[in-house]
Amino acid sequence: MKFGTRARKELEANSNVNADKIIVRKDGTVAVRKVYFYRHGMDSAKWANRVLIALPYAEEVEHADYYRSWPKQSYFEVVIREKQTEAQTA
Repeated sequence: MKFGTRARKELEANSNVNADKIIVRKDGTVAVRKVYFYRHGMDSAKWANRVLIALPYAEEVEHADYYRSWPKQSYFEVVIREKQTEAQTA
């Protein structure tokens, strides 16, 4: 099973993540978004950590906080990819 498909299925089944949007990109990365109105102590690094705990075979490419003033939606986004092993990089 491809990384994007596997990651999507596992994130949708994991109640600790609760992603609002999962985007599988053609370049092999997966963007996982969480929409917020109030942060309640959450930030993009904490969101990235939560996603990576749910997917131990993934590594973080980047994470960001996209803040937009109301009425537009603000969201945290983490972009992940499959961990590269030494055999894959050689």
